[in-house]
Amino acid sequence: MNKPIRPPHMNEKQYDELVKSLRGPSEEWGEEDLKYQNDPTLEAPRVSMCQRERFDTIYRHYNDINKLDGDIVECGIWQGGMSIFLAKLFQEKHIWMCDSFAGFQPLNIATFKKSGLHEGHTENYQKNHLNAHNIPYDIAVPYDNVIRNLARFDLQPDNRIKLLKGWVKDTLHPDSCPIKKISLLRIDVDSYSATLEVLEYLFDKVVAGGFIIFDDCCLTEANTAMCDFMDRSVEVSPFLRHTETDQFVREQITNRTTNPCGCYMVKSAWDSENGLRRICPTYQEWEA
Repeated sequence: MNKPIRPPHMNEKQYDELVKSLRGPSEEWGEEDLKYQNDPTLEAPRVSMCQRERFDTIYRHYNDINKLDGDIVECGIWQGGMSIFLAKLFQEKHIWMCDSFAGFQPLNIATFKKSGLHEGHTENYQKNHLNAHNIPYDIAVPYDNVIRNLARFDLQPDNRIKLLKGWVKDTLHPDSCPIKKISLLRIDVDSYSATLEVLEYLFDKVVAGGFIIFDDCCLTEANTAMCDFMDRSVEVSPFLRHTETDQFVREQITNRTTNPCGCYMVKSAWDSENGLRRICPTYQEWEA
């Protein structure tokens, strides 16, 4: 990776303040979170549940991503916090915010199903996850709430920032998807089918050197989808990089259960030029 070059419009102090404003006043759920749970018309105290390290990875590689041709795409935006950060960081790039705004898609309309895989991210989980994980927020965030969150940070849908509303199997399908080239693809859709759908439809649109971040590779369903896609689509096993260290994760593609959250890949220039689905570097290059 190149030596980090900080964005001229966002120094480290400004970056720190922005991330804190997106992630909320504290690491733990507090009184303000509970007030929002009881009255979603209030301003959400936090608009992202992403750990600080997930932001750090992108900020650290600002120049690697910003110099590339292609848009910024996030699939699965929740309250819109990470997309807000991406819009603030990459001010010259188009930002695509893709979400159902209705939570997880029903399993009976999923494009892909895997025999023997327990799909935990379902409509039932969506209804009961608050008590199960003590999270005072709903997974399904209405479209209007996200628009309101954008406005809090002086952003709005326009020619640069666009929201794609609907199941990713529909909005990202080649017959209807308006996205042409991607420099950063961030996947945070949790479930098996949705993760595989995003990869099937958008992987080939990621440019040479582009980043693909798997927020959910710590989840069995999402990690299995990633592995299944790479197994049948990639000539040489891809290598994940750790979100905190940028070091290669040695277990990655062989580990069918989980990987560290937020791992990412960088697409190879050689593969893009030759039309091959492969992630750089090869195993031999890594060993060397």
